Amino acid sequence: KLELMELENIVANTVYLKAREGGSDSNKGKSKKWKKLLQFPHISQCLDLKSKLDVRYSYVVDQQPIGRLLFRQFCECVKPMYHKYNKFLDDVEQYQVELDEKRQ
Repeated sequence: KLELMELENIVANTVYLKAREGGSDSNKGKSKKWKKLLQFPHISQCLDLKSKLDVRYSYVVDQQPIGRLLFRQFCECVKPMYHKYNKFLDDVEQYQVELDEKRQ
C-alpha cells in the first residue's frame, strides 16, 4: 500500500510540474509561437510611423474612446489639478443632455 501512495504522489507531482511549465511538451512550441507573434517590433521599424500618425489632442483624446479614458485616468492619478477640468467638462455635458426640469 505504501508503494501505491508513493506512486500516486509521484504522478501528482509530475502533473503539478507539467502544469507549472505550461502544459505538455506539444504546447511548448505553441507558446513560443504566440509569444513571438505578440511581441512589439523593434523601435527602428516604427520610427517612420511617427510622421504618419495623428497625435493631436483633438484626435487622440476627443475622438478616440480609449485615448479619452486613458487621458482621464492619467489626469486623475498623476495630475489631479487637471482632473477638476475633466470633472467640469463632464458636468457641462450632463447639463446639456438633461431635461430643463431636472437642471439645477
